[in-house]
Amino acid sequence: MMNFTKIFTIILVTFFCFFHNLMLAQCGAGENYNTSCYGQGEVNNVQFEFCPTAGDIAQSTIIAGAVGGIAPINTLTVYEGISGSGVGGSIVFGPASSADFSGTVITASAADLCLIFVINSAPVGITCADGFDAALEVCSESIANTMVTFTAPADLCVTAGVQTGLGSGSPSGGVYSGIGVTDDGNGMTYSFDPAAAGVGVKTLTYTNGGSASDDIEVFGLGGVSLSTPADLCIDAVVQTGLGGGSPAGGVYSGSGVIDDGNGTTYSFNPGIAGLGIHTITYTENGGCNESATTNIDVLAACGCPAPQTSFFHCSGAGENNLVIFEICPIASELSQANINSGIYNLPGNSLTVYQGASGSGTSGTILYGPQTGNLAGNVITATIMDQCLIFVSNTIVGGCQEGFETALRVCGESIDVTFVAPNAVCVDDGVLTGLGGGSPLGGVYSGSGVTDDGNGITYSFDPAVAGVGVHTLAYTESGNTITDDIEVFAVPVATFTALGDL
Repeated sequence: MMNFTKIFTIILVTFFCFFHNLMLAQCGAGENYNTSCYGQGEVNNVQFEFCPTAGDIAQSTIIAGAVGGIAPINTLTVYEGISGSGVGGSIVFGPASSADFSGTVITASAADLCLIFVINSAPVGITCADGFDAALEVCSESIANTMVTFTAPADLCVTAGVQTGLGSGSPSGGVYSGIGVTDDGNGMTYSFDPAAAGVGVKTLTYTNGGSASDDIEVFGLGGVSLSTPADLCIDAVVQTGLGGGSPAGGVYSGSGVIDDGNGTTYSFNPGIAGLGIHTITYTENGGCNESATTNIDVLAACGCPAPQTSFFHCSGAGENNLVIFEICPIASELSQANINSGIYNLPGNSLTVYQGASGSGTSGTILYGPQTGNLAGNVITATIMDQCLIFVSNTIVGGCQEGFETALRVCGESIDVTFVAPNAVCVDDGVLTGLGGGSPLGGVYSGSGVTDDGNGITYSFDPAVAGVGVHTLAYTESGNTITDDIEVFAVPVATFTALGDL
């Protein structure tokens, strides 16, 4: 006696065969039947493809099926292309979701292209395989190619020269015509001469029983211009929102130029461009791809107030103990540097400042560094008169020029250490406070009777402690000392003798 499981299996097989044959019966004579029931996690999964008879056009009709009817994230897409091309062809339908695709007709755009049915579904969710959407069932056939199609070539400049071997008319065997067109007489190709056609929009036609037309635009010359920006100092900030290119829609380029991608504006970084005259180019996007150019002059650093001198450096990859500039004083004075901006923050990158004779490079004495990070606000003063401050850069993989760090901007000057002691005082005048007179600020006062206030600006003097006589007071800044004398007078003894008795 047959068991229940075997009986149930026979019933299922019989049921499937009955309805499968019923669906096949719904496809017409000569049509191809395909079915698919998608599951979870399908990514660009080709379910099936239908390729037409050579020279014919593929056409598919969905007679039943749903994709994403309950879970809209699931989609059906139909591509056209050669057999086996999968999603590498062109989309002719979808991506789409529907509770019922029945009656949907999909036709390839040209002869000999296959229709490729592709499913995408969520990793988890509601699918056909889970029993929610109906299986996709499709009847496909080859139809005679009576559709005439033609696509003109891309727009051209009037000076582009004769374009040969052009085609795209379907079905083959027709004739191409239009101003500037020369049909090759082989039913497949033609030539187009933009100079003969002239500037403007031209209509080209392909005729093979029926006809199809498409337009091509021929662009003229001389329509591109660019205005000149103002000259800049190399230590100027990045200039943003620059423009002047016409017509709008083009691209700016050149040393130090960053196109904003909006067809209208650009930025210019004088530090990256470097000293000298630089060419900025504006190229139209399309047409004849014409260009217009202008020049900008990047001048020496000029951002520091007089009498200071401006120094600038935008570091680049591969700087190894590179002397970038040196600040030297006038005779018998000290050199001093004020760092206004500069960041060295990539691993291995640093700035070092040496003290030495002009041209001595890294052979002198290190006064500052090797230093990393944000260097702004640091003041470096030489400790020996007549010696230079020599700035040396080390960068490994990149720096300011690569957009990773900030350019170094320094104000340099020659300073003279001066000091003037107060006027002579009496020994009983008491402590004199808030005295100064030392330059530049930041030094230390010393001498008999002197008490330095520790602020680099003022000191006190006690004549009683100093005592009667001439005393030398000193002011020391960055290792350099200058002196001046003060005299403390004794308290005079007042005398008076009256006249004799009268």
